[in-house]
This record gives sequence, structure tokens and C-alpha cells, in this order.
Amino acid sequence: MTAIKQTMKGIITSKPSDTTAVVECTRFIQHTKYRKFFKRSKKFHAHDALKAYHEGEQVVIEATRPMSRTKRWRIVSKI
Repeated sequence: MTAIKQTMKGIITSKPSDTTAVVECTRFIQHTKYRKFFKRSKKFHAHDALKAYHEGEQVVIEATRPMSRTKRWRIVSKI
């Protein structure tokens, strides 16, 4: 039995090093009382082992084991 890994879609906002990318994931949330939708975004540090992705590209990231103090995600593919 294999576990399903958490995946998210986002845009690469910066590349602080060769193998690290900062991915910003945006999602829509509905207000509980007023029922209006609004955006929430969060940045994740993701591992780019192939060094193939650049700023501005839309990518899919997947949860993985901790690779450093801040990296807990890895880039799976481009959208």
C-alpha cells in the first residue's frame, strides 16, 4: 500500500541557488460568513535536482522528506 503524496501547483518566483527554487502557490478561499472568495498565497522552497526550471514557469511540486532546514518539497514537472 503506497501513500498518496501531497501536490501543489505554483509559479517559480526566485532561484536563490542552483538546486533550490522558491515556488509561490495561490489558492482561493471562501469567507465563512460573507461567502466572498479571496486569494491566499504561500511560498515554498522546492528542490530542483535537474536545474531545468527557471523563474516565471508554472510547476507542480510534491511533498518529500526534509532536504534542508527549509526544503520539504521537490519539483515534479512543468505545467
